[in-house]
Amino acid sequence: MNINQLYHTYLSQLNWKEKLELAELLMQSTIESIKQKNQARPQQNDKDPEYTPLQNKLLNGPVMANEDYELYLEKKKHFDKWK
Repeated sequence: MNINQLYHTYLSQLNWKEKLELAELLMQSTIESIKQKNQARPQQNDKDPEYTPLQNKLLNGPVMANEDYELYLEKKKHFDKWK
């Protein structure tokens, strides 16, 4: 049964209060399923995360090399003059 058949068979016959109750039940079940998924996930210790060497390098490394930053400032200054 596709969604159109479901709507025309069942949902179109409900009044607005019943549709509202159905939406509330759907939201509650969605919230409960999200909570269950989060509880099933192992909790990570923030003090001692187990990162791979690549993750450590990315987290602790520079965001931009000094040469790139200087080039960025030069281009920014040039763009400001152009305005």
